[in-house]
Amino acid sequence: MTKEAVRTVERPAGAEVRAPRKRDLGVDLAKAVSILGVIMVHISSQGYNFPLGSFNWSAAVFWGSVVRGSVPIFFMCSGVLFLDPERELPLRKLYGRYLLRIAAAMLFWAMAYKTYHLLADGNLTPASLWQAVKEVLVFKQEFHLYFLHIILLFYAASPVMRVFVRNADRKTLRYALALWFVLGILYPTLRPFRPVSLVSGSAAQWLINQCWAAQGYALLGWYIHRYGISVKLSTALTVGGFAFIFGGTVIMSLRRGELFQNFGEGMSLGPAMLSAGVFGLFLAAGKKLRGRAASAVTWLSKASFCVYLVHVFVIYAVIHFGVYAYSFTPALSIPLIALGNLAVSLAVYFVLSKIPIVRRWII
Repeated sequence: MTKEAVRTVERPAGAEVRAPRKRDLGVDLAKAVSILGVIMVHISSQGYNFPLGSFNWSAAVFWGSVVRGSVPIFFMCSGVLFLDPERELPLRKLYGRYLLRIAAAMLFWAMAYKTYHLLADGNLTPASLWQAVKEVLVFKQEFHLYFLHIILLFYAASPVMRVFVRNADRKTLRYALALWFVLGILYPTLRPFRPVSLVSGSAAQWLINQCWAAQGYALLGWYIHRYGISVKLSTALTVGGFAFIFGGTVIMSLRRGELFQNFGEGMSLGPAMLSAGVFGLFLAAGKKLRGRAASAVTWLSKASFCVYLVHVFVIYAVIHFGVYAYSFTPALSIPLIALGNLAVSLAVYFVLSKIPIVRRWII
């Protein structure tokens, strides 16, 4: 009797299969490390105000380039977890649990940041709070919460993507990834340059915008997890992606006389290469984790969503006390401040995770 037949026989009518799922330590490791990278992305931007080409400016660009694949890696992790054909994900569970949770967290934290800014500006009044509520409801929210909007789109699209993944052969999957790469990654990368910059009319709309291009990262994550990627290729992509981001940013910035950030955008060639390579290395390293190291990585992975939500509060708090990435040499300040931010954010998670309703819906 086949495994599928056994599942059919053992399943009571109308019951949902709840086979125990072992955590994927490679995915957990990717999330655990990438959340530090997200923090470093936001802190390193403070060092871009140094004179172009200076050591301090270059150090800030260096750290910003090293971690530029962090957010795409989170999309890739979501693809591994939600596009698995063997995982049952009925619409009722998708909307009633996952999508509703993200929406609740988004609205809560968007309002929390609005309230903080009103307090900081000394403008906390009933009228300003009501205005803040209206802005939150039309999605005028804190800058980093864009990630939640893209995740909402991914959840909404995942039933369609799951059908595609379940039925597509490897050749078709590669074709889909190639189409995404050309229109969602390569086109945006070349858009500022001739002759692509001259394209207009309908052809200019071939480009897949950021919100939908992120879905391609989810498919890429699932593909790499399913079919594997060699350590050699992962390393080459990692080094090549970093070199493209760092080298391209430095060269174009010096040539134009101002910071050129296009090569660091999530939907561009460098970050796509970097995230794919690093993700492959994380998956390989995750297979070797055991004991306390595995437990620590799992805990950090579980905490990563809360850390993403609160780390900007910590950035604001540190700035309030006069500590910036340019307070001393960014070569040291960026990683040190990022590690301190992570420690504080994890402490916040530890406290909030003890509150059941908060743990389930807010973090």
